[in-house]
Amino acid sequence: GDYDVSVISSVERPGGLMEGVPVALVEAMAAGTVVVATDSGSVGELIDATTGVLVPHSNPRELAGGLARVARDPALRARLRAAARARVERDFDGARTSARLRALIEGATEFADPGYSREESETCLEGA
Repeated sequence: GDYDVSVISSVERPGGLMEGVPVALVEAMAAGTVVVATDSGSVGELIDATTGVLVPHSNPRELAGGLARVARDPALRARLRAAARARVERDFDGARTSARLRALIEGATEFADPGYSREESETCLEGA
């Protein structure tokens, strides 16, 4: 369906329990949805002032303020949608991510045990 805003309201718990980068957040950005999210765990690595509205976690007043801000500013919503979509296309594209992973794996084979052959590496990476 079509949504105007996606809200990711994460919290941090004692003992270091917190959100990583939520897949739902990446999917919302890819769909071109404006994102209002709480700054918990790794969420701030994905959302910044250009790609969404980031508010302190465990603060309902700030979350409501972020929602009100995007609700009253159509130009802001348009900028955030475009920037969020571009960020996901740039940093989460499957082909690019696979190519970067392959390069990392191939670079790591330099340090492999002497019994590990380059041919085995290439066989494993076929189709990546």
